[in-house]
Amino acid sequence: MTLKVLDQSEIERLNQYFDQIPLLEDHPYLWVRNRLIAFFMLDAGLRAGEVVQLTFDSVFCGLTMNDSISLSASTTKSKRARIIPMTTRLGTFLHIYVNRPSPPLTITPFDYLFPSGNPHRHLTTRQVHRICTEIGQSAFGRPFNPHQLRHTFATRLMRVSPIRVVQELLGHGSLSSTQIYTHPNTNDLKNAIELM
Repeated sequence: MTLKVLDQSEIERLNQYFDQIPLLEDHPYLWVRNRLIAFFMLDAGLRAGEVVQLTFDSVFCGLTMNDSISLSASTTKSKRARIIPMTTRLGTFLHIYVNRPSPPLTITPFDYLFPSGNPHRHLTTRQVHRICTEIGQSAFGRPFNPHQLRHTFATRLMRVSPIRVVQELLGHGSLSSTQIYTHPNTNDLKNAIELM
């Protein structure tokens, strides 16, 4: 099974896309929100269903932003709670999102981070898929899906971390689910030969 992941040049193009969008965007709130949604998957490996169910207390303690994301068992696929450290970049994007001027956020612990039209309801995973499709078309000329961002996170993490760390961060109940990310790519094979 070949995983579809973003390569390093696509990750750079994604960053460039988000860097230039504020100059072009009529709706800066949507740009800020969509960037944060994408990077919760790319920098923290969250599933789309986990992203949409994030509440303010998942990332804040009172008015102080946490340095990690706390997922409750009720929001994860494996039904096990997990804590994922936040990258500096993700923390910056979250700070920008929460402090945006419009529309202002009412921050209460159990409100959804990404509300739909009703603040007591969250975006749907279908909406996240649509957001990713639009980002992919604009950034690369082809769509991508939320799981490709998660796969990219896992593949990059696998290159620098033990498999058990990757398993914990992804929330896999079984090590065999994580082993899909251990398949070497062409660069891995080339680097192994060059190290001989």
